Amino acid sequence: MASSFLKLLLLASTAMVVAGAGNLRTAGKKLDNHQCKVTCQRFGMSSLGQEFKGMNPTECCAQCDKSYPPAGAAAALVEVSEHVDHRTNKQCKVMCQRFGMKALGGSFSAIANPTKCCDECDKVYPAATALLEDQPAHKMSQKQCKTICQRFGMKSLGKDFEKITSPTDCCAKCEEQYSE
Repeated sequence: MASSFLKLLLLASTAMVVAGAGNLRTAGKKLDNHQCKVTCQRFGMSSLGQEFKGMNPTECCAQCDKSYPPAGAAAALVEVSEHVDHRTNKQCKVMCQRFGMKALGGSFSAIANPTKCCDECDKVYPAATALLEDQPAHKMSQKQCKTICQRFGMKSLGKDFEKITSPTDCCAKCEEQYSE
């Protein structure tokens, strides 16, 4: 009787291990597009299977889209974002600086350099310069001006500062222009 109990116990424990083996890598969650991409960003490509081995996180995420296509609301959002585009020039340039050229689509997809991407933003999403010129000058303190100088933002301070290249010279100009 003891030996049949041990055999039954061994058989049951083996069945439990085999049944739970598929859930070990995903912590009990069904693997979907999001979970796949999270695993990619955590360099867990080898745990996703042979088709993911040897890939970098970007390639791995692209493979997730093929192997586990987004479903439901996520798929609808992807579809809408391809058709509706309300980006501004600044938003486009932010995407460029974050290497989001492929996400911008169209003529941006072939660009790999953020500077060239920003140039393309100026063509595709022209900045509203007329609106900026009509606005009154921003009141700024001397300290704020000097902070911008130390961050090499001379061009953003206006015509009096645009030819200055040294933060020290810029700070001196701030002292002339703004009172404490």
